[in-house]
Amino acid sequence: MKNALNVMLNREKSNAADERAAADLVRVKSMTRLNLKSKALAVAFSVPAYMVAACLVLQPAPVQAQEKTVAARVKDEKTAERIDMVSGIRAMGQRIGASLCLAHAGIDASANTQIAADSMAELAGIIDAMENGSAELGRGKEEDRRVMGSINGMKSNWALFSARIEPLIAGEDVEANYDFLKRQNLNMSYASRDLLVRLMQVYVQPPEILQSYAFTLDIAARQRAIAQQMAKEVCGLATNDPVMGNVLRLKNATRLFDLSLTALSDGFDAAGVIKPPSPEIAAKISAIKGEWDALEPSIKGATAMGAIDAAAAGEIFVKLDSIYAHLKDLGALYVQASKFQG
Repeated sequence: MKNALNVMLNREKSNAADERAAADLVRVKSMTRLNLKSKALAVAFSVPAYMVAACLVLQPAPVQAQEKTVAARVKDEKTAERIDMVSGIRAMGQRIGASLCLAHAGIDASANTQIAADSMAELAGIIDAMENGSAELGRGKEEDRRVMGSINGMKSNWALFSARIEPLIAGEDVEANYDFLKRQNLNMSYASRDLLVRLMQVYVQPPEILQSYAFTLDIAARQRAIAQQMAKEVCGLATNDPVMGNVLRLKNATRLFDLSLTALSDGFDAAGVIKPPSPEIAAKISAIKGEWDALEPSIKGATAMGAIDAAAAGEIFVKLDSIYAHLKDLGALYVQASKFQG
């Protein structure tokens, strides 16, 4: 497993160039990307590449040293909770794209439009909680100016995104707004990545949370976004719409999801990914692997053929949504486990 992951780490730079080229073929106008100039953000949207970027950007004590110096917690900044929440933003953007793609194609349109509406509301709530705090998060308004700068960049992108997607959900100016959606849905992921990097720079430190837990939680949470991206790419193939989904992105997302799931299951010390720290987490990962092993051949079949029928795409979305629900539970379990580290 480690050899496979190391190969992936070495290949990510060339893969990133391919993905950016594919994206450039379909991008018309990029949404405003404020505060997205971090060197880490030049890395393509991928799990192994982000592990490397995070290790380069974050420079506190090494994981092993941190784990030897854990002391009594002085202040709980809710870092684990916030890492999990920001990762939810990445997933929401892809879930909105996948569900509205299916609805636009007439596949269970009412239910999928409602999924998009619910995801929009959840996304708005996460952004508000990151800025102003919430009872659920257990903390008040963000006070760090660096983190607030990244939150403001996220809000700028959200304002542009919601101004077009809310009317689309309402059935207004459908074709123009749908064209915006398929060309811009990944930008919410790009903006949330900047906020995540900033959170980890500012708040990932012992005694509250170790790098090993922060990295592992990020990888677990990122799986939610990749699951929804796969659903969106499959819908693009089903509707013969290379802007919404294409074989290259689907192939890369499938590979990244599979390798990252293996890392979560077995641990990957070189990237700071810990083995499951509790029986509950191990059982949840096992359940996810079971569903994924049953579904992966269908996704690989669509990749090999470069096409899939609409009904099958809808079924894949439902199955990936089940995995997505498990992954949300997994994130909560990792957050809980981080409180008892060391």
